[in-house]
Amino acid sequence: MTDYCTLAQVREELVKQGSGAADDAAITARIPRACGWLDRECRYDFQGASHRRAFDDEAIAGEIRRGQQVQMSADGVLTVTVSKGFCQSVTSAEWSSDLRTWQALSLSQLDIDGYVLSFLGANVPSASRLFARLSYRGGFLALPDEITQAATMLSAWLFTRREAPSGTIIYPDGGNVVVQGDLPNSFSRMVYAYRRVRP
Repeated sequence: MTDYCTLAQVREELVKQGSGAADDAAITARIPRACGWLDRECRYDFQGASHRRAFDDEAIAGEIRRGQQVQMSADGVLTVTVSKGFCQSVTSAEWSSDLRTWQALSLSQLDIDGYVLSFLGANVPSASRLFARLSYRGGFLALPDEITQAATMLSAWLFTRREAPSGTIIYPDGGNVVVQGDLPNSFSRMVYAYRRVRP
């Protein structure tokens, strides 16, 4: 699991905001919370899973997808959505209707669009239940700037808000600062393009 921003980036953001705070432990504690919020805001939830960040670079082996995550169209396209926010490449893919017998899917006609995999011309019969088992590389090798910036600013906001949980005025070294009590909408707008819109 990799965080989407660093302590140094959050400290730099706090300096920009006029805060001279240097409580590294308190800042560091808020970074995973900010990253988790960004995953949930983008409609990813990894509670109880071994990979817990939607966008960090990671090799995934044997991920099983089911239900709405595996759909067969009338024109022979099997669509599978992976759990990560982005799929770089697929090393193996199989389908099953019973979780016991698995058949390989051809990767020669695979189209990858973000977290959506389309297996063109898949020889998969229509079934009430379909499962897919995938091994792939997911996440970004270099995080998009919007994700890093949102995580940095949200971590700084969470740190500053610890002393002003209801949006009261605090007095850091640089002068008066009003901390917004509710989470600013700007964080959601920053990561809107990365929001999951399919199962």
